[in-house]
Amino acid sequence: MNPQPQQFDELAYTLEINGEYERLVKELSTLNGTLSPQERNQHYNACLTWATSFNAYQVTEVARLLKEKLGIPTAFFFKDLRKAERETIKEGQDKGELPKGKEYLTADFPGLVDIIEVEGKPAFLMVKDGELCWNETTEVEGQKYLPPPREHLPWLLPSGYEVLKHYQELKVQGETWVHALCSEVFDLLHSTSEMPSEDYYQELLIPWVLHTYLLEHFHYSPILCLYAVPERGKSRTGKALAYHSYRGVVVETLRESNIIRLATDCKATIFFDTMGLWRKVERNQSEDVILARYERGSVVPRVLYPERGPFKDTRNYKVFGPTIIATNENIHHILETRAIVINMPEASRRFENNITPEIALPLREKLVAFRAYYLDKPLPQAPKPAQGRLGDILQPLYQVVRLVRGQEGDPSFLGFVAKLEEDRRMERSDTLEAQVVRAILALENKVERGILPVQLITDTLNRTRPQGKELTPEKIGRLLNSLGLDKGRTNDGHKAITWDARKISLLQARYGLKKPSVPSEPSVPAQFKANGTDRTEGTEGSEGCLRCTNPENKKILEEAS
Repeated sequence: MNPQPQQFDELAYTLEINGEYERLVKELSTLNGTLSPQERNQHYNACLTWATSFNAYQVTEVARLLKEKLGIPTAFFFKDLRKAERETIKEGQDKGELPKGKEYLTADFPGLVDIIEVEGKPAFLMVKDGELCWNETTEVEGQKYLPPPREHLPWLLPSGYEVLKHYQELKVQGETWVHALCSEVFDLLHSTSEMPSEDYYQELLIPWVLHTYLLEHFHYSPILCLYAVPERGKSRTGKALAYHSYRGVVVETLRESNIIRLATDCKATIFFDTMGLWRKVERNQSEDVILARYERGSVVPRVLYPERGPFKDTRNYKVFGPTIIATNENIHHILETRAIVINMPEASRRFENNITPEIALPLREKLVAFRAYYLDKPLPQAPKPAQGRLGDILQPLYQVVRLVRGQEGDPSFLGFVAKLEEDRRMERSDTLEAQVVRAILALENKVERGILPVQLITDTLNRTRPQGKELTPEKIGRLLNSLGLDKGRTNDGHKAITWDARKISLLQARYGLKKPSVPSEPSVPAQFKANGTDRTEGTEGSEGCLRCTNPENKKILEEAS
């Protein structure tokens, strides 16, 4: 537990600053004759050190005296002063503290619901003792903070009075109000975009929008990737999601500095609407920023102060936050594992409504009330609905589903997750890794004394590859290592793998080549055994289906499928 900060004596601090100002003015006023460069620098540096704490009048007077007595141009002094102020603030942020006695701008602190507009001015919206309240300033650990001016925030501020009205309605109506809110979000999304199927709205998009307002409760946030050829509604859908999400911002640039500011200072939901996204990400060297958005605690280090030496020269930025991507090109495979890819279909309807922040604001005010009500309340627990990273990134949405629909929403949500798992298997079945697994399966009868040569696997793969595109044993050997297969040696010393039936069976299932008829640990998460959910292999040319391992739940699971 952090120790309580010492009480800050504002009067004593003000007297100290005024005393230093008077001392500096007196020294500068009495300077006569020629000063040595060393004496000149001493006076100048003393002025810079204290001027960061002076008020506007005091700074102006010091600048006048520096020009009159030392011949230092006013513009030069102000430039150095701004640099010194930035250094002071950054140094304080690195240490977790800021200079006392000054007011700082912030858009994020523990317990903040949002920044709202009250009578034309921004204010902090908070919940105290179950009631909403707002203030134009707040104090955190002895430091005074103000909300940023409206023109510095890239989203529209909700009305404090409207949020308060909806909050009071929610307290009275409870679940009925939440269900009506979800219906409004559904109507909005359904009227602005076309998804591959209707369950994408209920099981993915609505929970995703709601989770952006409760992000403090979650460790992961699934990236939404809208993928299609041009003119399939990617931008329209992304804007509809962003403008209704918590502090949603649409950006067409991938400048690292802009993304970091939106992530760290604004805690924004970011929609990247840009052509050739991954090429621009690589060009701007912002891969780590985009990839780290999905997980809380991920940091991206940047060397900002090389003159300070090791350790003190680097600052770490936390960039976790909800993310939407629109792209007409394949994204990097690592990013794909952290995202839910939505293949946008050709629209069969005409969408008449324009998507603007102004139109979205009334519904956002209700969503902010939703955030205020549940911000300090525990959410329902939910197991990871799938294996691996897919289960990690979907768990927050599962918790939101249970919050708004209870456990009655489990079958439809788990059925949707099962479809996503099947889609991922089908995608993986076309990869080079899947081709290697197929080759291993085809060579099972060539295994001798539990050993299968890497050269034999390579030759099998190269039979179907065009001339000049052959794979080398070295490349295949590295890929086999990455698949987790154990190394071995043939009698004549050549590289090989050790045949492990269990590992190969799991690889078959992972790449959609085969699903085990009887799952073995850890193929089914332990928390799902009670529900009896699993996926079985469909017949050739058919889709996979839900299989019930618990007869008592068979009826529920059949309804979900």
